[in-house]
Amino acid sequence: MTVTYRNSVADYLWFNLYTLPRLRSTHILLAFMTLMLGYTWFSSLRRLDASWLMKGFVFVFLLSVTIVAITVFTLLVYLVSSLAKLKRVAQTERTVTLSDVGVTEVSAQCRHETTWAGVQRVVRSRGVIMIYFTDRCAYLVPRRAFGAADAEEQFYRFAATRQVAAAA
Repeated sequence: MTVTYRNSVADYLWFNLYTLPRLRSTHILLAFMTLMLGYTWFSSLRRLDASWLMKGFVFVFLLSVTIVAITVFTLLVYLVSSLAKLKRVAQTERTVTLSDVGVTEVSAQCRHETTWAGVQRVVRSRGVIMIYFTDRCAYLVPRRAFGAADAEEQFYRFAATRQVAAAA
């Protein structure tokens, strides 16, 4: 089963928005930030002459706004720093072949093969089928690459069943 396509920048952005919040390292970083910011805000707020309910509300609000601001800033820095590379990578034509042995991706720059035992999971999202070979790396096959919904369904089912069988 073979499909040839070109990824768009949106495919890579969607992959990162899908993957990054699910990584253990992201959870650890957010927990550490929450503890540090929480301690800083709480130390400042406990000196205020207000009820504990008001202090709690202000604490949660300030902590939430700060974490959202840091997350947005980090995302913007990532996008700006990697946009040129993403445009170059996205323009490359890729061919992904699924076989009984594993997954093979061929592009102008490289050839990458993974056996089904090396595939961690297969995920179908709104616009992309992701075949993960590590927790942070995946083959991204856009759903628009398939001529018909039937072909896309066959591709996904084939990959998902082979991955489950290899994991068992």
